[in-house]
Amino acid sequence: MNLTGKGFRSDEFYGTPLSRRNARDLKGILDRCGLLLEEHAFPALLPVPEPHLGSLFPVYSLKPAEPAGRAEAPVPEISGPCIVIGMMRMGYGHYRTGLALASAATANGVTPLLFDPGWVSEEIYRNLGRLDAWYRKGSQLAHRSSLFNSLVWERGTGKTFKKIDAMVRVYRAAGQLLPAFLPLDEQWPFVGTHSWLSQAASLRGMTRVANAVQDNWPKGFFLSGRGIQCVQGPSSYSGYRLTLGMGGRRKEA
Repeated sequence: MNLTGKGFRSDEFYGTPLSRRNARDLKGILDRCGLLLEEHAFPALLPVPEPHLGSLFPVYSLKPAEPAGRAEAPVPEISGPCIVIGMMRMGYGHYRTGLALASAATANGVTPLLFDPGWVSEEIYRNLGRLDAWYRKGSQLAHRSSLFNSLVWERGTGKTFKKIDAMVRVYRAAGQLLPAFLPLDEQWPFVGTHSWLSQAASLRGMTRVANAVQDNWPKGFFLSGRGIQCVQGPSSYSGYRLTLGMGGRRKEA
């Protein structure tokens, strides 16, 4: 499948041209994702009631069907509109945001379906676990050492991810998560609590995608190449809308 023919650009993000190297890397990522969409298949996902949250509001998790030959629990019937809420174990914040979105969906008469790509693929689960472990260690060290925070942590998580070119890293990570998104229907509404999740949903071909931006400091790393960008306040709105300080020309995101 040719993703560049589906509207994905490999030469610019929101009007900001990419360097030749980044454009080449991005084209390779899109080509690999296109092949993945043609060749891979995963088992169907079933809604599983969440017992820990069921007493508060009805919420379900989308998990793979049991292998053939094993006893399966009855599939609950869900009536009315639903929304898939993408979460992943990368610090506590992304799960917390997902639960808040689930609560808001329930209050508006929409059934939330929680989705973690690590539930679908053991390899993705392990890789996300390693990243989460390194992130936690770095964050804890940054809180204990101002020198490490200023020389390493802030530079690595701030300046490096500020420019719009950081979206190439988002596409690369989303490409690694894409296999877990293949069972999702293209017509389902989806909101991701991380740009990797929103971008993976867009690469899957889902058209009703929202990206719940976690950080109020505008960074290219937190933008998704497709879908609606949802921010938390007026100051971050203008920064993300105009891609302020992200390099290159200004164009509304």
